[in-house]
Amino acid sequence: MEAAESALSAAKPFRVLCLDGGGMRGIYTAAFLDRLLDQYRRIRGVEHLDLGSGFDLIAGTSTGAIIACGAAIGRPMSDLVKLYRDWGGRIFPERITESKGTLFARIAKGGNIVRAGDAALRKALSAELGDITMLDVYRKRGISLSIPTVAMSTHRAWVFKKTKTSGVRDDNYKLVDVCLASSAAPIYRSLAAIKNPDSKHEQIEVFADGGLWANNPVMVGMLDALMNAENEQPIEIFSLGTCSRPEGEEISAKRSTGRCFSGSSAPMSRHSASRPKSSPSTTWPACSPMC
Repeated sequence: MEAAESALSAAKPFRVLCLDGGGMRGIYTAAFLDRLLDQYRRIRGVEHLDLGSGFDLIAGTSTGAIIACGAAIGRPMSDLVKLYRDWGGRIFPERITESKGTLFARIAKGGNIVRAGDAALRKALSAELGDITMLDVYRKRGISLSIPTVAMSTHRAWVFKKTKTSGVRDDNYKLVDVCLASSAAPIYRSLAAIKNPDSKHEQIEVFADGGLWANNPVMVGMLDALMNAENEQPIEIFSLGTCSRPEGEEISAKRSTGRCFSGSSAPMSRHSASRPKSSPSTTWPACSPMC
């Protein structure tokens, strides 16, 4: 019996989904996955495809943690796209620019802006994730989670995780709190003060954004995959990143000497992506000139 199970595990790859941080650019990740799932749903002739059920382990940092937890509990990606659209303006009420005037104004009233954004983010996450814990996901869905953050008590990297080999340390942490801890970006967010669910004295733990050390959590995902996959079982990693604003010059229609543009301006940029020959992972960039 054990030999049969081992052979089955060896034939089926251990699949990992890794989702980068990137603030509001998480909407591109969610929208890309939503479109991809919709196309495969139509190809297969089914009403719904569950993204999370296709993976043994999901790792996500910052905004990627939000999408990772949503996928792990079976939320449609369209719901997460709606979360960014409906709540983005309240979570990030003011945009930080290079203008000195805007910068000084942000410093003067930054505390109020950050606190309002924190409250909006908690409310949005609570509506989507409820009171579900890390252990709930593993027991009910059989999906492992790895969410990077920074523990401010030690100023060291910390990964909230529930896998076959992780023990019980993070079992009772709510997904809402885990996402807040991983997305507590300096300047944009307050540090996340999270209650330790297993403490008898209401111990508060403080965390900062996981993007400070693992904005791309692919190494975290790979290490946990190596620790949890069966011997000789192949590992497949799907790593999806966000992107920064493309560099390039805006060429207006008046300046163009050749073919006319339909709009008043056209952002000109170049992107390229390739699969590393030495890496087992496949990277699908979620790039857009709207970043």
